[in-house]
Amino acid sequence: MLKVLAVSNYSFSPQWVRRTIAATVLLLPLAFAAEVRAYDRSDLEDLLDTNSCRRCDLRGADLEGRNLRGADLEDADLRGADLENADLRGADLQDANLREADLEGASLRDANLKNADLRDTDLRDADLRNVRLNGADLNNAIVNRGTRGLGDDRDGNDRDWNNQNNDAEREIERIYREVLGRRPERDGLRNYLRRLSQGESLQNIREDIADSREARDRIDEIYRQVLGRPADEEGLRNYRRKLADGWDIDRVQRDIERSDEARNRQQQWQGPAPYPNSDSDRVPIDIRR
Repeated sequence: MLKVLAVSNYSFSPQWVRRTIAATVLLLPLAFAAEVRAYDRSDLEDLLDTNSCRRCDLRGADLEGRNLRGADLEDADLRGADLENADLRGADLQDANLREADLEGASLRDANLKNADLRDTDLRDADLRNVRLNGADLNNAIVNRGTRGLGDDRDGNDRDWNNQNNDAEREIERIYREVLGRRPERDGLRNYLRRLSQGESLQNIREDIADSREARDRIDEIYRQVLGRPADEEGLRNYRRKLADGWDIDRVQRDIERSDEARNRQQQWQGPAPYPNSDSDRVPIDIRR
């Protein structure tokens, strides 16, 4: 925990104060991140050795692909833990805190998740068949068409909930393809799905992606390929705005290719028909009469 120290009867130069404040601002996020992610190593070793760790601290622990079948993790703190593709079949996770954990592709069949905190958890492609979810908090959890078994405990609302998440995932993928020309990476998709679930609009997300460094680099790459020069600031602003307004990156390239500058460059590159400058280029003349 960070502590604020009161200092008196000393004088410090303004430059020293500014540097100290700047360093503090930079280190605060790291300190808080460390607090969230710092799991107890002895707890992790106990879990891996005995398959049991009640009320243990496993925040941010790397458990990707681990065989934790039947594990006793009642009331465990697993916030932000990486449990991608983990085998948690029949595990006891009652009252566990799994907020923002990565459970993509995990098998949780027959697990006990009563009263578990699953807010903002990635449950894409997870197997939740026969899972006990009584009292579990699934607010803002991320699911997709591959998530199985939620219908057992969501009082008939699971179909609409899954459909909404599937639609959101497709829309984000569409924006990525249009603006960046590629599919979203896992962390980016999770980030924007979470922001959507918290009320942010798809238009705001599109504007955010269009304003990204990657979008800027894509436009600059087209400038260099078509015009042989880096993109100027006015051009970057213009095309990033067009991407935010609905253009895709292919349309940006076509527009640049059709510009006067591109046509002039093409004509200069081709140049006039070459004048014969070697014997092999000359047309023989018959001088016989």
